[in-house]
Amino acid sequence: MNNNINNNNNNNNNNSNKAPDPYYILRGHKYNINSVLFDKINPNLLYSGSGDGELKLWNIEEKKCISTQIAHSEGMGGGILSLQWLSNNNNENNNEICGNILSQGRDGVIKIWSIVDNSIFKNTFKLETNSLSLGKCSSLSNLLSISGSGIDPTSSPSQVEIWDLKNKQVINKLKPNNQQLFEKLGLPMSLKLYYENDNDNNNSNQSNDQIRLCTGYENGELLIWDLRNTSIPLVSSKLHNEPILSFAISNNSTKGISGSGDTNIIEFNINYETKQFNITKTHKLNNGGISDIKIRNDEKIYATAGWDKRIRIFNFKKQVPLAILKYHTESVYSIDFNSNNILASGSKDCKIALWDIYTKK
Repeated sequence: MNNNINNNNNNNNNNSNKAPDPYYILRGHKYNINSVLFDKINPNLLYSGSGDGELKLWNIEEKKCISTQIAHSEGMGGGILSLQWLSNNNNENNNEICGNILSQGRDGVIKIWSIVDNSIFKNTFKLETNSLSLGKCSSLSNLLSISGSGIDPTSSPSQVEIWDLKNKQVINKLKPNNQQLFEKLGLPMSLKLYYENDNDNNNSNQSNDQIRLCTGYENGELLIWDLRNTSIPLVSSKLHNEPILSFAISNNSTKGISGSGDTNIIEFNINYETKQFNITKTHKLNNGGISDIKIRNDEKIYATAGWDKRIRIFNFKKQVPLAILKYHTESVYSIDFNSNNILASGSKDCKIALWDIYTKK
C-alpha cells in the first residue's frame, strides 16, 4: 500500500498567499448554511438550505436571491440537512419523479421541489422516513439512500435503507452479515448512490443493476455496496479514526477522496479484486474536520470544506495542494462547482462565497 503523507499546511504557505478572494458574497440567510447546490441545467442558478429550514434560489449572474421558501421546520431537530439534484423530466410516460431538487430535513422528512416560472418553489413530493441521523442522504433516479429509522425497533444504527421514492417504500436494508464489522461501524454519516461507470449520474440508459452505494461510517470505515447484495460489501477499509463526514468518487469509479473529523484528507484507489481501498496520498492538517468534498467536472481539481473556515484546493491528478481559500469567519459546511467551474461555499457564518479559480479565461 502506497501511503504518501503530505503536510498540507506547510506546503500551502506560498500558494495560500496567492489565493484569490471570493468575487462576490451572497447574503440573506439568518442561520448556518448546511448545503449549497448548483442547478445542473442552468449554471447561474444556485440553491442553498439553512438550519432554520429556509430554502433559497439565487441567480449568481444577477447576484441576487430570486426565491425563498420555508422548506422544513426550524427548532430542535429541524432545518435543512442537505440538498440533492434531481432531473426535471416532464415526460408523462417516464416513471421517474419529476422535480428539480430534493431537500432533506434533519427530522427525516424528504421533499422534492420544482421551480415554477423560473422563480417560485413548488413542493411536489413529501416522504417521512423517520431517519434521525445527521448523515446526509443520497438520491439517484427514483432511489433514495438514508440512514435507518430512528423509531423502528427492527432497525439498527448502522443500517442503511434504500427507498423507492415512486412507491414510498423501503426496498432494501443494507448491513454486512459480518457481525463483528457490523457492530463497530456506527452510524452512516455520508452516502453516495452512483452508477458503476458513470458517477455523474446523468446517464438515463443505466440500469438499476449497475447502481452502487458508497457509505462512510461513524468509525471511519468506508464501504461500497452492490444493491443486489445487501449483506456483503464489494469493498471495505478503515480509512479514518473519526467519522467519515464526506467523500467524492471519480466518474469512472476507480479513485476518490475522503475527509472526516480527524486531521487527514485521504486520496485512494478502489481495488475491486482485493476488496479494499488503497491509500495513495494522505494530506495532513493542523485542524481536523472536513465537512464536504467536491471534484470539479473536468476532474482536474477538487475542493474541501473545513471546520477551520478554510477551503482547500488540490490537483486531483498530481495529488498536490494548490491553494487555501480564506474568507469565511466560521466553519464551511458545503461547497459545489457549477458547469462553468465557479465554486460556491456555504458556511456557519450565514454567507455564501463565490470563487473563480483555476478557470480558463
